[in-house]
Amino acid sequence: YHLVRADLLLRAKTVDDAIAARRLAIDLLPPGSLQRQQVGYYVSLSLSANRLDRVERAERERLKADAKNTLSLIILSRIAESRGDHAQARDILQRLLKADPNHEEGRIRLARLFSSIGDVDAAEAQYRRLIVLHPARSRFYYEALVDLREAAGDRIGAGRLLAELAKRFPQNAAILYFVARRTMRLGDQEKALSYFTRSLDRQPLNHAVRVEYANALKGMGRLQPALASYRIAALQNADRTVAVDAT
Repeated sequence: YHLVRADLLLRAKTVDDAIAARRLAIDLLPPGSLQRQQVGYYVSLSLSANRLDRVERAERERLKADAKNTLSLIILSRIAESRGDHAQARDILQRLLKADPNHEEGRIRLARLFSSIGDVDAAEAQYRRLIVLHPARSRFYYEALVDLREAAGDRIGAGRLLAELAKRFPQNAAILYFVARRTMRLGDQEKALSYFTRSLDRQPLNHAVRVEYANALKGMGRLQPALASYRIAALQNADRTVAVDAT
């Protein structure tokens, strides 16, 4: 209701009322992706309407009433980021994490902030903390770590992280497939082949993995094993044309 009301007020060009209605809606939303999306829109709207200073003052007033108001701290950190004030954003996020060390979004934003300013080690420390605190989503944080190291030109570090991920999930065919593809991109073809093989050992009927494994063999000049893999793929149900054409 409040989000719809905020949109209607904005269309009616009553910007201040629209901003206030959206802030109320954000308070009422449960933590999660929709709330994060609306916080971003709230800050963007305030910036475009030249109301950012007013919004910042309001959030600081909220913090006077509740110094551990994590939602206000997230909003203030995003305001600082929108101004390019990385130091202030970092300080606010660190204050948030001191109040609530398990705050997942705050730690993600801090990791990304460190990454954006080139502090790779500090970013990795935050992602590793996320892996410990939120093991159910550890795969995604490992992937972020691999991206981080690869973007920094640290191929050895990226490879080390991929090996760590594969060791953590030795029976997960999808993760082993991901590790294989990224290891291939890093240029370690032999190791990539071993991960493809391990993935196929766990899911031998996975057509996409079978074809990509055959492509890797072909690219390495191992034509007989590649042909054998293409033939297996051709007998599988999905995407037969790709496999047959590749032979």
